[in-house]
Amino acid sequence: MGRDMYLSATKYLSGHPSNNENAKSFAAILEAIGMDDTHSRRCGSFFLTVSLTVAYWHDANLIYQWFVEQCQGGKDDYQHYLVERGQLQSLVDLCRLMIKTLETDKYSLREFQDTIDMLEPVLADERLIDWEFDFRSLLSAR
Repeated sequence: MGRDMYLSATKYLSGHPSNNENAKSFAAILEAIGMDDTHSRRCGSFFLTVSLTVAYWHDANLIYQWFVEQCQGGKDDYQHYLVERGQLQSLVDLCRLMIKTLETDKYSLREFQDTIDMLEPVLADERLIDWEFDFRSLLSAR
């Protein structure tokens, strides 16, 4: 039994017909997933949530513990938790510090370096500036 962990970037898009630019994006996304705006028109709500997985860890126990302590209020409950951009930067900084200052096992060093390699491009990507981040973990059979 292992633990899979996902960091997602999420954006909320209003596709109301009065907002021409967003309405086109809204329609294109719906088309790409094989849907149309039938349900949005019926209920009068033209909102879409787009979520991208931007980081994935498997059995990275030290990283998991950081998320539990820093983002989940100590709760180890496999729920979704909002993660601030500044928290992600703090995690990257901590991983760099751990690599430089601690004599630790090869697996932990890889865990820290993998985290840096995944999060630095996400934090540097200006297209993600106004996106929210969400962390969740799941038990896996791997």
